[in-house]
Amino acid sequence: MQKIIISSSSFILSEHPLWEVLKSKFTLDFSFVGNFSKSLLKKNEKNALNVCILFANDFLDENLSIYLNDNEVKKICNPIVELISVRNNFSQNPLIIGLAYDPIKNLLNSVYQITAIQKIFNYLQRQINKVQKKIGISIL
Repeated sequence: MQKIIISSSSFILSEHPLWEVLKSKFTLDFSFVGNFSKSLLKKNEKNALNVCILFANDFLDENLSIYLNDNEVKKICNPIVELISVRNNFSQNPLIIGLAYDPIKNLLNSVYQITAIQKIFNYLQRQINKVQKKIGISIL
């Protein structure tokens, strides 16, 4: 049975009933939940598929800063993109990246300017797309 290594930037419910569909066909490994960087640096594992779920909200506390300039966004995102890029040196296993963010709750804050979380999401999406074209990963 093929193995799916599931990692994420924060906690996900490994016992959620929706995983049952995959559990019937694959061995699911949730040991890297909350530690996506370690899973990306993991060496090849035979017959394994890596799924990395990144939540843009995990990379910034919006209570501290709701807006960021482009350089601040790059400072947050570039290490993540670099980690995904160098992953190819450690593993040839297929990689699927899921990228998500929770939009700001107060719509008035986002009327005049793109919020930091949305900027982080957009930047990560663009940069990971560039990496995808170079090394061939799937992005959801």
